Amino acid sequence: MPPPGQPDLAAVDQQWRDATAQLATQYQQQIVPAQQQQAAQQARDIAAAGTLAALASLTIDSAAGSALILGAMTAYAHTAAVTASREMQAQGATAPPVPAPAQQLQQIADVTAALLAAELAVAAGREALRLAQGGQSPQQVADGVTAYLRSLSTAGLQARLSGAMSAAQNKARLATFTGPAAPRAMLTATEVHDNNTCAPCDLINGHEFGYSDDPAAVASAHAAYPVGGYIECDGRERCRGTLFAVMQVAPAPRANVPPLPTVAVPDFMPLAQLMRRELAGATNGHALNGHSRLETR
Repeated sequence: MPPPGQPDLAAVDQQWRDATAQLATQYQQQIVPAQQQQAAQQARDIAAAGTLAALASLTIDSAAGSALILGAMTAYAHTAAVTASREMQAQGATAPPVPAPAQQLQQIADVTAALLAAELAVAAGREALRLAQGGQSPQQVADGVTAYLRSLSTAGLQARLSGAMSAAQNKARLATFTGPAAPRAMLTATEVHDNNTCAPCDLINGHEFGYSDDPAAVASAHAAYPVGGYIECDGRERCRGTLFAVMQVAPAPRANVPPLPTVAVPDFMPLAQLMRRELAGATNGHALNGHSRLETR
C-alpha cells in the first residue's frame, strides 16, 4: 500500500517492468549479435595487421539499436501519458494525454545506443589485446572475442535500457500533468516504487514542487527528474522515482437551501415608553399620593 497522501502507482511500475523487459529481450536478440560480429571481425583484422593499438578504437554501429530503443520509448511514453491522464480523471478532472517531446526521446535513444555500443567495443578490445599478446592467431582472437562477449552479464544492458524507459515514462507524465488542457495540480515527487530507496530519494519523497501552472515549479520538477528517476539518486539510472499530480479541487457550491419562513414579530413597546407608563399609574396595584412607585420584593 502507498504511504498516506500518495497514489497507488503499482500499475505504473508494472507497465514499466513489462516494457523494459520486452525491450531488453528484443535488443539482446536483434541488436547484440550483429554488434558482437562487428567487434570480432575488427579484432581479427587488427590482429592480422599487427596494429594492436587500433584495438582502442573499435567502432560498433549503433543506428539499429537507437531505432529499436526509440520505438520502444515512444510506445511506452504513450502508455505512460494515458495512465497519467486516467489518474487525473480519477480525481474528477480532464487531462488529455500529452506525448513526450519527440526530440528529447530521440536524443536519449541515440546516446543510450551509442554508449551501449561503446561499452561493447571496449570489452572486445580488452579481450582481443589479451588474446593477441598471448600468441593466438587472428581467427583465434576473433573466436575468443565472440565467446567472451557472449559470456558477459546483461545486467549493464538492462540497467541502461531501464533508464531510457524511465525517462520516457516521466517525460510523458510531466507533459500530461502540465498540458494546456490539464487542470491546476500540485506536482509531487514519489519514491516508493521499490524497497531500495536511497537516502537522497527518501528526502525528496513527497516533496511538493508547486502548481502545474507555475513555470518555476514545472522547471524545478523537470530539474529533479530530467532523464528517468531522481537526479540525486545513488542508483543513477536504476531509480524508479516519478511525479504525481494532485488536482486542486474547487470548493463545492453551496446547496440551494430554501429560505426560512417569515415569522411575524410583535411590535414590542420600547422600554423607555413602558417606564413612563409605569410611573404614570399604579404599579403592582398600589398607588401613593396619586403617584406610582415601583415595588421591590
